[in-house]
Amino acid sequence: MKVLIVAGGYPSQNSISGIFIHQQALALKKAGIDIVVLEIDLRSFRRLRKLGFYKDCFEGVSVYRFAIPIGPFPRLTRRIGRMAAAYAIKKIVLELGEPDIVHAHFWNAAEWLVELRNKYRTPIIVTEHSSSIAGGNIEQKTATLISELYKKCDAIIAVSSILKTQILKITGAESETIPNILNNSFMINRINKNKEFSFISIGNLIERKRFDLTISAFAKFLLKYPNSRLTIIGSGIEQCNLQKLVNEHHIEAKVDFLGTIPNCKLPSVYARHHVFVL
Repeated sequence: MKVLIVAGGYPSQNSISGIFIHQQALALKKAGIDIVVLEIDLRSFRRLRKLGFYKDCFEGVSVYRFAIPIGPFPRLTRRIGRMAAAYAIKKIVLELGEPDIVHAHFWNAAEWLVELRNKYRTPIIVTEHSSSIAGGNIEQKTATLISELYKKCDAIIAVSSILKTQILKITGAESETIPNILNNSFMINRINKNKEFSFISIGNLIERKRFDLTISAFAKFLLKYPNSRLTIIGSGIEQCNLQKLVNEHHIEAKVDFLGTIPNCKLPSVYARHHVFVL
């Protein structure tokens, strides 16, 4: 079976964006499924990376990357996303043949694909991760758009029971719950754990990830438990603001920003900490 995974972000040597998608791709590949990934990256010029359409390989997974610097312009990104998907999938099909299933991650990636159904007639599955949907922070116009989009997909997967409930509430669509997965290498006992009680959090340092809340909560925790430490892994445009927040709380000596760390090295980093902050 051939599966084409489509997403707006996928990990590289310099980014952990979409790491949960990569973990699933690795698991499917291990199960004997032929996996190819299409990443359509429409972030702005501020995100430095190689632009254009090119083929890559990340930890044994074939990745076609299409980077077009657009930025936070919803109508434009939707239009360019559809055009980019049509172009890229045509190239992929000519080289590899049609996939048996197209698996989109996030509703916006699925939207890029639905217009291609008449041409390729390939089933479309969408796995929804949206924290905006889970939190009910969706405008009615967007909710209507997502609802109509889901009707054109063959299956909808939610990564949590809460998200499944919210999908039904907001869009009226039924979905199946399949949580994100972790590689078995993460299931190890703590080794050489820190003497201080240590927290670790990982993700892109962007506003919607709310690392500011993590830092502020940790500052309050420190007042009662001073022998504690917070490690933050990731990079992004909010890093300077987060560092300023740390300085405002006067906890510079207790918070470590480690930047981006390769996925293969994360299990040993996790193992040295006591609590993962989601």
